[in-house]
Amino acid sequence: MRYLAIWAVALVMALGGGAAMAGAWAQEKGAVFLSFGGNVALFEGATRPVHYDPTLYIEYGLTDRITVGFDGYTSDATEVVNGFVFLRFPVGPTEGQSRFAVSVAGGASEIPGLDLETTGRIGLHWGYGLDRGWLAVDATTVLGLTVGEQEGKVEATWGRIVTDRWTGLLQVQAGIGFSGDTYAKVTPSVMYGLTETTRLRAGFVQALTGDQGSGLMMEIWMQF
Repeated sequence: MRYLAIWAVALVMALGGGAAMAGAWAQEKGAVFLSFGGNVALFEGATRPVHYDPTLYIEYGLTDRITVGFDGYTSDATEVVNGFVFLRFPVGPTEGQSRFAVSVAGGASEIPGLDLETTGRIGLHWGYGLDRGWLAVDATTVLGLTVGEQEGKVEATWGRIVTDRWTGLLQVQAGIGFSGDTYAKVTPSVMYGLTETTRLRAGFVQALTGDQGSGLMMEIWMQF
């Protein structure tokens, strides 16, 4: 049950961004979370908004309230490469089913037609714990600090812990990319515990806008 509780928190924190947007729950002091992966196959000529989208996400519990980390991912059909160092902290009560947090980040984005752009990011996060799962909403805005390029994203997640090894996830994501296009996509997926510290996530990504293509995604999540 100890590891079930750890993974319930880790799942909520890791969902999103690129692939790994942090959630409203703080990482435990001294703990490390790592995830990496992306879409391994594309179907129906998928280019926008579903593409290969590799991600690398790391976070560390600096204190019981402050989580720091790195978030690297591609977007806009892998034309834009993003890297952020972030800090996340709770807002309001840290007990009970409902939690809120704010994240701030600084980094850089490689945008076609521009030099490497210094970028900042701010995020608002809400999470609600269920008996065997959670609900979460994460909203972020990225702003280029040189030429003012912007992107924004909102992601809603429902997670259901089925057994100690199996967890089901459903995510809906919508936003505006650096190119100015609006997009939406949905990702049903499952998580399987390979060991007490490592899990494999696999799912199907379906675009609701653009070319309405789809892809098969796979990720590895590790908790130390």
